[in-house]
This record gives sequence, C-alpha cells and structure tokens, in this order.
Amino acid sequence: ELLLLEEAAQRLADAGDQVFAKLLEVRRASDLREVLVVEINIERPQRLVHAIKRCEVLAICLDASDDKQPEVLALRSDFPAVPHCNATVSNSPRSLCLYDQPYEAVRLTWTPLRFMRRIHQWLSKTAVGTLHLSDQPLEPLLFASSHQLIVPADFLASNIQKTPRLLHISLHAKNRNETTYAAGWTEPSDRAKLQSIVAAFSTKPQTHGVIHRQPQTLAELDALCRAADLSLVAKLTELIRVWHCNKPVPHVLQAQLIIVIALPKKRKARGKVEATEMRAFLTGATVKELGEQLGILDSRSDVAEGVAGYIIGTPTVAISDLDAVRLLPVQVLHALSPASAAVMNGTSASDTRILAVGCGALGSQVANNLARAGFGRWTFVDHDTFLPHNSARHFLPPKAAGLNKAIVLASVLGAFFDDQDYAVAIPADVLKPGDQQPALDAALSSAGCLFDFSASIAVSRHFAGKPGLPRRLAAFVTPSGSGAVLAIEDAERGIKQDWLEMLHYREVLGSKSLRGSLISASANFRYGNGCRDIASQLAQADLAVWAGVIAKRIPKMLASQRASLSVFEMEASGSIAAHEIEPTVPHQVRLLGWTLYFDHWLIEKLASLRTVKLPNETGGVLVGVFDSAANTCYLIDALPSPPDSTEWPTSYIRGCKGLQGAVEEIEKVTLGQVGYAGEWHSHPRRASVTPSSDDFTAYAWLCEKMTLEGLPAIMIIAGDDAKIFVVAAEGVRTRGQKPKPAGK
Repeated sequence: ELLLLEEAAQRLADAGDQVFAKLLEVRRASDLREVLVVEINIERPQRLVHAIKRCEVLAICLDASDDKQPEVLALRSDFPAVPHCNATVSNSPRSLCLYDQPYEAVRLTWTPLRFMRRIHQWLSKTAVGTLHLSDQPLEPLLFASSHQLIVPADFLASNIQKTPRLLHISLHAKNRNETTYAAGWTEPSDRAKLQSIVAAFSTKPQTHGVIHRQPQTLAELDALCRAADLSLVAKLTELIRVWHCNKPVPHVLQAQLIIVIALPKKRKARGKVEATEMRAFLTGATVKELGEQLGILDSRSDVAEGVAGYIIGTPTVAISDLDAVRLLPVQVLHALSPASAAVMNGTSASDTRILAVGCGALGSQVANNLARAGFGRWTFVDHDTFLPHNSARHFLPPKAAGLNKAIVLASVLGAFFDDQDYAVAIPADVLKPGDQQPALDAALSSAGCLFDFSASIAVSRHFAGKPGLPRRLAAFVTPSGSGAVLAIEDAERGIKQDWLEMLHYREVLGSKSLRGSLISASANFRYGNGCRDIASQLAQADLAVWAGVIAKRIPKMLASQRASLSVFEMEASGSIAAHEIEPTVPHQVRLLGWTLYFDHWLIEKLASLRTVKLPNETGGVLVGVFDSAANTCYLIDALPSPPDSTEWPTSYIRGCKGLQGAVEEIEKVTLGQVGYAGEWHSHPRRASVTPSSDDFTAYAWLCEKMTLEGLPAIMIIAGDDAKIFVVAAEGVRTRGQKPKPAGK
C-alpha cells in the first residue's frame, strides 16, 4: 500500500538530497486524493533537446484507494510538449508517463525513494532526448481511442483511394469502456444506410515523439493534417466532387463516410519511414450530407431523393462549420492475414497448397498450428464423422459432433482469414473416393505437398504406388504416446514414404529406447456399442507436445530438397530426444512379378557378418515386409547365424535356436509389419556368389515353405567385395524339384 500522506512527506524530506527534491507544500484535493508539491533539481547540459528547466515544480497526486499509480503533473503552464506524456483534457497540466507496465506490477517494487528517482530520471533524459531508447518501437502520433474498427486484411489506403469499395460496418462487441466495430467488404444494395465508403489520405512523414490528442471534429483533424503538410478539407472536397460526377460505386452519395488517415513515422528528422500509423474517423454522415455541410453539394426539395448538384467553384468553409462536423476516432485494427500471422509467429508465410489427408487429433492440431502461423493454403480430405469423444484430443469443439471432420476443420481455419479459398474440404476416403474422385484428382494435381496425417499404412502404401503425386510428408504419434514420427520425401521423390516407413522399423529394431514405442502402453476403451468402436488412450498434453514439435519442423523440412526422417521420444524427465535418420536410397530389383527393395546398409551388414566368421561360411535369416497387394517386398535387416548352426569353410547349415523367438519379438515391436522374409548365407573367399547345388537344395525347401503363404522365396548369397546374389523362385516348386532361379 502507499504510505500515508504524512509519512510520504516525511520520507521525501529525509531523502531530499538523494533525489534532488524539495517538498514545497501538501494539499488535499479531495477526500480521496492528496497532493505533494515538490521542486526537482535536474542535472542537464547546456544544449537541450527539450526545454526542461533546471528546477521543475511538480504535483504528485496520491489516491487513497491505491488502485492506480501516483500521477505526476508538471505545474509550469509553458511546460513543453514532450514524448511519454499521458493523455489529458485540453488546457490541463502535462502528465508524466513514468512506467510502461500496469500499476499492479509496478507496486510490487514501488517505494517513495525509487519513485522520486524515477521522476528525476524522466526529466533528465527528456531534457537531452534519450528517454525513448533506440530499439523501442516508435511512439504513436495520436493517443489511443476507446473505440476500435476491425477492417479486412486487404484494407490498404492506397488501393481504397484508387478503387473505392463499400463496407458494411456492424457493432462487434461492447465492453465497459471499449466499443469494437467490424467492417467487411460488401456489394451495393438498396440498404444504403448500412453501407460505408472510405476516403483515405496520407500525410507527409513525421518524426515520432509527442503524442497528440484525438481530433473530435473535422476542424481539429484538418489542423492535425495541415501540420503534416496535408490540406485534408481541400482534398476531401475534391474527392467528394469526383465521386459525385463519376459514381465509382452505386449509391456513393448515400454511403456513410469514413475518413482514414495514414501517418508515416520516422525516428529522426532525416531518417527513413519505419512505420505507418493508420487512424479512422467515423463521420456519422453520408457523403451527400457532408458535401452539403462543406458547401460542395446542393439538394433542392423538388429534386428526387438522393440526387444532388455540385456547386461550381471552390467554396470557402468556415472553421465553425468544420467544428460542427463531429468525428468518432477509432483505432484501425487489421483482420488477421497469413502474412501478419507469420509475423506474429516469427516465421515466413507460405501460400503453398497443401493436401492434408486425415483430419484426426494430430492432423487437426498440426494444421491449426501451421494455419495460425500463416503457413500454407489447405485442402482437407477425410470421410470420418466427428464424434463427442473426439473432443478429448481434437482441435474441433464438441458442437462439431455428427459433422464431417474435413468440412468443419476447413470452415474453422478458413474463418481465421475470412478467405473461403484458404481452406477447403473433400469429404472422401482416399482409398474409396467414389463420386469425390474428380475433386481428389484435381486437388492432387494442384497441391504443392501432400501431408499424410492418417496414420494408416494402407493409405501410405496406396499413395506409394501412384505416380505423379506431389512430394509427401507423413506424421503420426506412436501408439504409446511417448513418441512421434515425421518423415518427408526428397523433392524428386527418389526416396518415397513406403521406404521411409521401412527405415523407421529398422530404427525401432536397432534402438533400445524405441523398442517398445509402437506398442500401446495403456488399454483401449469402447466409446460405442459396435465391435470396432474402440479408441486408444492418449493424453491431450502429449498430443499437444507432438503437434507443436511436428508443426515447428515442417516448414524447415519443406524448405530442404532432401528426404528426412525424424523419430522423437519423450524421456521420463519430459525432455524430448530426436533420432535423426539419414535416409538411404533403396535398390530396386524386379524378379518374377515382384519388386524387391533393399539398400546398401543391408549389403554392408551382410558383408560385416560374413567377415566376422571367415574363413567359415555363415548365414541367417532376412527380415522385412511383404506387401501382397502391390507385389512388393522390403528387406530391412538380417539376423546373424543362430548359435546351433554348423559353419565350415565350404558349407553352412543354419540352426534354429532362439530364432523363432527373435522373429516373434520383431513382429511384436513392429505391430506385425516386419517378419521373416527369407534366408541369407555367405560363400568363402574368392568364391563366386552364384548358387551351388547345395544352395539349390536349400532353396527348394524355402520355395515350398513360402509358396504355401503365396509369397516369393528370397535367398541372398554374400561374397567378396560386398557382392551379393539374389535368388527368387519361378512359380510353385515342390521338394525334390530343382527351381529355376532368377538372380541378380
């Protein structure tokens, strides 16, 4: 609390030498307001920027309620107009603006001595013009208004002047001391009284510093503009005459006039323009009415309503007539645009058309994060219906229940920027688009990037097999909720999402900390009565973290031409570890109707396992993924020789100890995706990798086993210099028959 008046006076008297202050008198302005009159001795040089005297007499006004900071008034009648003063009524003393924080924060460290030193510092720095720091934003030229007008994002004074457009203005919100109006572009109609038109002007650049009072009349506004080399009334008179003659829009004379003034600002007199302050003034009069008040237009009772003639010549308008034109000053607030949203987020805006497949919890939150940063223009694709339980983690509110996720999400995000084309929806299943196929094809052809938020392997593989698609990015949260995966193809799509999926499986198998990341840590729950009405348990807090991490990474990944794979995990402490996997380019081998993918990493591993066991032969099993729908096999890893295997310099018999358990564990930690894919073995030094007769015998057994499952039999033989030979069967073979292998 503030000290009692007597105690404050005593403290000031005791500390006078330290604050260069002298207590002159104590006054009581009212029962709730006490005043200390003090004289401040100021240190200042001979050359001044502002005429602050060596001794200034000030009044310190204290409120007993202590709900606002003490006000400091300069009692000298000729105290100069200087920066950092509070708004006051006309002909009242200057009020010093001492703090840039609310009093609730200031009072925590407020003491009388500190307060007096603050006053002394304010006066000293104002005298030499250093109170406003060089890195601070420029001061406004006009004090703030308690009324605000939200204008469209493309509301630019220069364009408005060249191509006038009508606005519809409505009351948006009204609080105790503030009123907010909203303006939107509109077309001419018979309801002319609901339409407004803007007369926009710009002053010459001004040096910031002194804040002026808000003009309340056209005379005051004209005087303010004349000081900045703009004859507002003359320009306004000329513009109304042009509008009368040319009729740039229908009903222009019946539209209510809004005067917009652009005020360019500089930091120094010879500096460059750093900002432009835009202020608006509602006249409450139509163009015709104001034209008549200015003596430009003249209406007669016998002339049809709305018709007016203009007076030839340049009329002279008396100041009293200008004072009669009352104005309502309003702050001009631009509606959010992608560009301004990007500035607020400290990022760069992007107008890339993004086709986002999957509008679930993660997709909706990532899209929300990116859209609020002005990133992208969106087409959402999802056939799913929003259900009440989705609100636990989804961006959309519970009131969206029963509606299509894509349609509602597009509507909500599109409303951010009042742009119907910013976000559009295709309510379709990409695997079975039906009558939405033409819309989906058109969206794919025009998209700059495809975001896959579906967390669906079927969707990912579907797109992998389609040529001519845009670059794809995929993101999902792991079932355990403890991690997330973000992958993007290279710009040329040499490394596609299906192969990045395989590299993720490899990372899961090779990393101890990621080993259980694809296994749900909690039980699922049933939200309905259907057998498939099951949802996973995942904390919204975790999902929000991953949505933020992914959204922050996406712009950087798209800016690069390279493929990228990031696997994130949340540690027990809450910190996030990122596994950055360098994507490899897969080899592609077509054998007997199947396409086989593997990379040099696998070849190097086979060579390493062979080297360790030389001079003996060795071997093991291959693990990978079969996609029967696409006749594709992905080989991602090789297991070493089981301990019960027979290894000789010229022969090898694979054992089986621990092998079944190892393969079952691989299937478990990859949700059944990765499993047994074939056999591999090595040949001795300086031996060919061509299959031997023993290899054909072993291969016949492999053919019989894999044919039962409708899968190709794959055998790899490893030799010198990291050479391999891939063997694949042709047709169905039975034991004892020699297969006709195709090799490479």
